[in-house]
Amino acid sequence: LCPKCNHILHYKMITYANLGDYYCPNCGFKRPELDVQLTEMVRMDNTSADFVIDGEEYGIAVGGMYNVYNALAATAVAEYYQVAPDKIRAGLAYDEKVFGRQETIKVGDKECTLVLVKNPVGLNQVIDMMGLAPYSFSLVSLLNANYADGIDVSWIWD
Repeated sequence: LCPKCNHILHYKMITYANLGDYYCPNCGFKRPELDVQLTEMVRMDNTSADFVIDGEEYGIAVGGMYNVYNALAATAVAEYYQVAPDKIRAGLAYDEKVFGRQETIKVGDKECTLVLVKNPVGLNQVIDMMGLAPYSFSLVSLLNANYADGIDVSWIWD
């Protein structure tokens, strides 16, 4: 809904969830002009992505459009503070996995990737990311209501 007049927003393009190029046909509210822009997705799979932001090619060693958005946000902040593109590239290339965030765990002769999901949009993004895998795999889903991960799991019904 439009935050100014509560009419339904229209989209010229949706990237995912409510993100994209939106406008309100009723009052003229629209997405602000972009200061930093991803202009090309060079390649994306379930484990990495390469893309162009403001004419510079960057890469990340994690999959999924949501991680490309994270990299875009980090790049926007870095550009604001006039960090050189080679330094941004080095920062994005740093690959220290955090527990549950596309962490690979060896179980016998199999590799398992653990991906933490905390809401419906996140789950949709992880499912989309899994669809980019160029190989077959098994899926195991675990649900908990532990304090660290959020005790309200009612979102699973969404």
